[in-house]
Amino acid sequence: MKNIKIVYIATNKYIERFKYFLEELKYFYPNDHKEVILLSNVHVHKYDDYNHNNVSIKFYMIDHYPWPIIALFKMHYIKKFINENDDFIFYFNSNAYPKRYFDDQDLLNDDRLICFRVKKEGYFKTWNDLNPFNQEIKYVQSGLFGGNYNSILEMCNYVTNRVNELLRKNIIDKLHDETALNSYISVLDSSKYVIKDWYDMAILDYERFNSGLGLDNKLHTHYGILDRVEIY
Repeated sequence: MKNIKIVYIATNKYIERFKYFLEELKYFYPNDHKEVILLSNVHVHKYDDYNHNNVSIKFYMIDHYPWPIIALFKMHYIKKFINENDDFIFYFNSNAYPKRYFDDQDLLNDDRLICFRVKKEGYFKTWNDLNPFNQEIKYVQSGLFGGNYNSILEMCNYVTNRVNELLRKNIIDKLHDETALNSYISVLDSSKYVIKDWYDMAILDYERFNSGLGLDNKLHTHYGILDRVEIY
């Protein structure tokens, strides 16, 4: 049995999506233990001391920051909650939940950073056109990734350093932490990462997730009101 750590961040009303994620998680690597690090500014007490179906949850309170600041802090949080005892680490954002009965054991033994891209027409082209690193189809999303401790830690260090350097200059990348992630992929030796299709392992279901949240099913980018911060 492997120990899989999953970091999941959901603030404000997005915490409502976690219940759907949890429903599917018991089918994801069903014979391995999944330890979920749930980070939110909303304390849902029913998840305290949760341990069922090879899934345990540890809840940690975080502050809610305006978008995209919360995304910029993502890698900082991940670094804080992973350790060398984790056999494998995944990050899921609140737009996705794992595909049922996904049980690729070879993936858990892969030393490479596992990145994912969405090939959906329109969405993928729009983001790829904004990619400053000219990677063509190699552009990856930051809402889903995985790897062993060392591969995740190295990625988090790079992204955090880039984000911090730009914030000191009052600059936010156009695609926030996702730009930094793709910058990392552009300098990483190709033998140290693999890019997979998002839908091989995870499902995007906006209608299910947004039900009752007052959200629509369109992709929006909200930068909020950030004093003295330039968005490049």
